[in-house]
Amino acid sequence: TIGTRSIEELGGFTAPKLFQIYVHKDPALTSDLISRCKVAKFDALTLTVDAIVAGNRERDYITGMTTPPKLTPKSLLSFALHPEWSLNYVLREKFSLPNVSKFIDAGSNVQMSIVEYLNTQMKRSINWDDVSLIIEEWNGPFAIKGVMSVDDAKRCVDVGASAIIVSNHGGRQLDNCPASIDALMHVVDAVGDRIEVFVDGGIRRGSDVVKARALG
Repeated sequence: TIGTRSIEELGGFTAPKLFQIYVHKDPALTSDLISRCKVAKFDALTLTVDAIVAGNRERDYITGMTTPPKLTPKSLLSFALHPEWSLNYVLREKFSLPNVSKFIDAGSNVQMSIVEYLNTQMKRSINWDDVSLIIEEWNGPFAIKGVMSVDDAKRCVDVGASAIIVSNHGGRQLDNCPASIDALMHVVDAVGDRIEVFVDGGIRRGSDVVKARALG
């Protein structure tokens, strides 16, 4: 949703394509994303539900990460040490977030940190009725990412999702959050016979894949 490549550009690739959608405050933006994904022949849509409020991402605060990049003495030094970054930034097209820039300037023409972007632009009151409407509007394979509980997994089935992605957002949304692998078995036991179940995060080697497969 807030990537630097457009839906239309990615639509030109023949590989299977899944679009990860973040719901913004403006419903017209969400509808625009969905319709563009249809035209670009994306195969599936994934709704991210575990980042409508940004966690305390300490690394982002330390680095001052913003979009577009903010030039500070520290970042200028980093650019100087990586000349290929500077050439890429100067010689390529202007930095933007082409999937949302038609509706909002934040992140494209207005410098903003990722944390600030999430906290000011995302719809915080998203609920199951919103999810049902998005599923109806998309009318295709649909996954919900960020499921960590059996109750939520059951609701995903009830609203008509095709799949769920068990994920704690890489552990950077809430401290002391359970690992995705710890929630996987319970979710699979509860709904694995009615919906596709994926797991996100913590896969570092083949043995991790075996464990996830063994848990369903």
